[in-house]
Amino acid sequence: MPTTKGERVPTNANLQIPIIVFITFLSIVGLAVRPLLLRKLVFTTILLLSYFWLWGTQSDNLVGDYSLGLWVATNVFCLSDFVGLCDDVQRDVVRKTKKKVTSGQNGSRGDYGSLKEEKSEKEEIWTRPLSERLVWAFELWTAKRGVGWEHEVPGLRIQSTSTSPSLRAPRPKTLLGFFLTRAIQLAECGLLYFIGDVLMQMNPSFQTHGPAFAEQVWWFRPTVLGHVLAARGGINGTYVVGSVVWVVGRIFLGAIRGKGRNKIEDLADEWPPLFGSFLEAWSVRNVWRRVWHQMMRRFLLTHGAFVADVFNARSKHLRALINLYTAFLISATIHYLGDYAVLKDWTGGSMVFFMLQPVAITFEILVLRIFRATGIRVPGWLAKTLGYTWVLVWFTVTLSMWVEPLVRAGFMEDGWHGPVVLWCAQKLRPAAAKWE
Repeated sequence: MPTTKGERVPTNANLQIPIIVFITFLSIVGLAVRPLLLRKLVFTTILLLSYFWLWGTQSDNLVGDYSLGLWVATNVFCLSDFVGLCDDVQRDVVRKTKKKVTSGQNGSRGDYGSLKEEKSEKEEIWTRPLSERLVWAFELWTAKRGVGWEHEVPGLRIQSTSTSPSLRAPRPKTLLGFFLTRAIQLAECGLLYFIGDVLMQMNPSFQTHGPAFAEQVWWFRPTVLGHVLAARGGINGTYVVGSVVWVVGRIFLGAIRGKGRNKIEDLADEWPPLFGSFLEAWSVRNVWRRVWHQMMRRFLLTHGAFVADVFNARSKHLRALINLYTAFLISATIHYLGDYAVLKDWTGGSMVFFMLQPVAITFEILVLRIFRATGIRVPGWLAKTLGYTWVLVWFTVTLSMWVEPLVRAGFMEDGWHGPVVLWCAQKLRPAAAKWE
């Protein structure tokens, strides 16, 4: 039986944050040290600490335990990629090639600057001192989407993919312009979080002892998606604040070191939008590839390729299917461990939810191939309308499978909800009840 909020007894709660800090320290050191054997010993230590954190600690804060549990599990798979699957992470994982531009003589006029030659500067980090390798390791470990590295998520910096007008606007060229765009983005995140939280608070199924989601009238069930809206708003808001802190810090450190003035647009470009546009959500595949964040993308793909190699899969389509199901299996495992950090048993719904996603994507691929094979042509507007409806129904049905065990443990009531949210929910709940 899952442990509810009222039954929860803190265990080694005072060790949770120190262990997280130590794991962070070891993760960076583990990527920086040499030889390879020492790197694997550090990774083994991280595995043991992660196991103890997940199975040997718990606090009375369900939201905190869930968030930190996800972090611990995600970090294990991230390091499994860099330390376990890479022959040598310092040689295999490199930044995008820097270009050094030199001018050449232009014709007989002796005019320099018209003809330019690009020379590549290859970073051989394994030959650098430990202090430089530590900086390199920190930047790699924190670049979850590979921004600035050769494994950067494709199309990540295309600003037009965001629903936010501020993200579609030209890159800010002044510090004031940067602050303004980030303030607008933060306001949008707050609004999205507010809408999502209101939807959850007005839905009685989000209460610990409320009715099951499946018992609700059909038209009210999509309010479960408020959980997604609030999660996106919260995650993206944290990301926006982090970008401001990082850019200001870079400017401040550059001024102290006297290395010249950094261009604001270049610094801002290192923090591309974390999420894609909701307008792309016309298929389940698009939701996971374009709309949701891509912070797990690299290690999901590398582990998928590893599994495909283990099974000696040579067919392109077979490898793609193996990659797809392996990626969602790992994502399911990570979130399932987050569930365990809260419930302290295996009744969480993450495994079912995430393993249903590749089934839906496979179904979409088959339907698309049938239409192409039969030559049936559907108008674009109709295809998108059907796609949006399909995605809405799919996540309305499956998302409740994931969140229900957490809700029954008191997860939603453990968080903070603003007075305006509670007031709006109180006013809307009776009106919605009349139509049930």
